[in-house]
Amino acid sequence: MGSFNWQDEESGWDAAEQKQDPSPKTISIGRTRFAPRGLTVLFILFLFGLVGFAWWQVQSTETELDAAVMESWQIILDSEASGDGELLINQLSGRDLDWIQMQQMLLREDKLVHRGELLPTLNAAPASEDALQATVEFAPNLAEAVLTHPVVYSDPIGRQFVLNQDEIFRLGTDRWLLSPAEASYWGEQSSNESFSYSKRFAYISPERDADVVAQFIDIFEEKLDQTCLDGFIIACHQTDTPQVTLRFAPTLTDAILAADFQFNDRTFILPSPSLVGMPDSELAAELLAQAYADEFLEDYLLVLFQANDVESSQFLRTVTNYALQQSGGVSPLTIADFKVVAEELNDIEVAFNQNRVLGDGTNGFQQFMDIPVQTTFRIMMFYRMQTPKLSPQIILDQYLRVAEQPFFPEVLLSPNEWDDFKRFVELRAAIEN
Repeated sequence: MGSFNWQDEESGWDAAEQKQDPSPKTISIGRTRFAPRGLTVLFILFLFGLVGFAWWQVQSTETELDAAVMESWQIILDSEASGDGELLINQLSGRDLDWIQMQQMLLREDKLVHRGELLPTLNAAPASEDALQATVEFAPNLAEAVLTHPVVYSDPIGRQFVLNQDEIFRLGTDRWLLSPAEASYWGEQSSNESFSYSKRFAYISPERDADVVAQFIDIFEEKLDQTCLDGFIIACHQTDTPQVTLRFAPTLTDAILAADFQFNDRTFILPSPSLVGMPDSELAAELLAQAYADEFLEDYLLVLFQANDVESSQFLRTVTNYALQQSGGVSPLTIADFKVVAEELNDIEVAFNQNRVLGDGTNGFQQFMDIPVQTTFRIMMFYRMQTPKLSPQIILDQYLRVAEQPFFPEVLLSPNEWDDFKRFVELRAAIEN
């Protein structure tokens, strides 16, 4: 059929007519031209019919498969809603035991469907089912599918945005199974990783997330530039900034699940954006970048301090956190933190009146009270933020003057403010979540 040429066939018919009778015959010519054109029309209609039938079959098949994938996904949703690990395990591919164990851990942590909560400052927000319809895209062989479901999150100050989270399904013997992503999902390169440099960082990400990660890095750099603007971070002005690598990992680990995003050999490991969900807008990208920044910039600034021989301490962490809040970061404080400090106010007052920092045993001084030092300092800083003239630079200067001493810095709280601070803590501790 592929070698059949109607134009050639038309030429052949014309030539045959001319050989039989060179004189023009209207009826003969009419028959000669009508037959191939009529057959052409019929053939084209036949082809359209075949294509239409094939399209209908494909659409019908994909509709059925789509329903089957959604059925498996609903069972997974039900398993998380009920915390039923056995129900979940029946919907998982068995090809990777470590991956199976991670899905079970995500289920126990209520993060299987809302992986954005791997970043501690994000919380899933309620939304209507109509607004969060999942979509399914099939591979050409119809044996693999990517289900994408949008999830609404809110940051600590209530701003909401949407992340699109992918789930990989593969066709099993009798149902669609949630499965680990193949290497090809993360990119076409053999390593599936993109390695780049910015002003301060080296950063590594899966190839598929490279553009989003580059956008995040730009936001991180802007925040650090703003924080360094008034000379707050001494290391910002040194010639050799310590090389820190940010690795956006495509595989979840126990540390990532526990939000333990710590430096290891100056490499900071974070979950890749496709793991927590891809932003659906510029605003979502900015707020997601902020959620990442809240998790590591404070530690990064401490690395810069240490490079300038300024030892890390609980108070220094408080100062850096405050500086980052000024550049759009958020305070890590919760109502639970206020309750913890409220319960220890008597011991904190003793330490305060003795002008001693207690509870962490740093700088060679023996701790003799178990008070929550870092949380107390953060709350004092939050209290002090009501004074507009207080800047991170002022606090840093105070810290550097007395860094070798055990002290309750008066820059955070003066003696005549203790009663007011005490009421401040107790009122917020009484607020229900």
